Amino acid sequence: MLKKCFLVLMALLMILTLAACDKQDPDAVEDPDTTNNGGDSQTGGDNNTTPQQNTSLYNSGTLEDSAITWEMYEDGRLIIKGTGEMTVLDRPNDYPWYPFGGSTSSERSDADGGVPLATSIIIEAGVTSVADKAFFECKLLKTVTLASTVTSLGYQSFAYCANLQTVSGTGLTTIGDQAFRYCTSLEKVTLSSALTTVGMSAFDNLRLGSNTNQKLAIRFKGTQAQLSAVTIDSGNAYFKEATVEYVSE
Repeated sequence: MLKKCFLVLMALLMILTLAACDKQDPDAVEDPDTTNNGGDSQTGGDNNTTPQQNTSLYNSGTLEDSAITWEMYEDGRLIIKGTGEMTVLDRPNDYPWYPFGGSTSSERSDADGGVPLATSIIIEAGVTSVADKAFFECKLLKTVTLASTVTSLGYQSFAYCANLQTVSGTGLTTIGDQAFRYCTSLEKVTLSSALTTVGMSAFDNLRLGSNTNQKLAIRFKGTQAQLSAVTIDSGNAYFKEATVEYVSE
């Protein structure tokens, strides 16, 4: 009798143990894929915030004796805002954004733990000129975008920007002397029928070494007759020999 009771109890114990195992939800176990997805989601969140970090404002200020302000972003954008003309200062390093051009003996850059360097310059509507040597020798500068209110570029305003590739300035009437001199990577310039004068050597020495035979490309918003009417001073062979695409305004 006792033996039968013992066997019954053992059987009941086994049944209860099996029942407890059945109640455990295998889906409740942490799924590596779910964990990874969570990580991806977090990574995605980081990816979403990365551009915000890269595009965050690094520094800003005002150009003396003017209504011009500037903003330097961590992604390399240097944005110029305000109204009226830029104040002409004596030397390139007098301009407040000069440290972000990289024209220093130490060649400062993010990789070296220094300040971000300008790779694009955007001059917004309201600004009417770019001062002499304002962006002289910006080492990593690749693109320049000028609002249609910008009508003139000063002497050597972008000279010696060796990595500058494209410039858009459809409001320009005057391109000053040596404005793009020694911009040895310059490939394309967008201009318009507003242009009246290209100063002496404004586009001088654009190609060096293996690039000597490469021609400048001009995208001109206007007609051939309007471009032919532009006064082009000496020292602008690259401009005169450029390939031109005429587009309607």
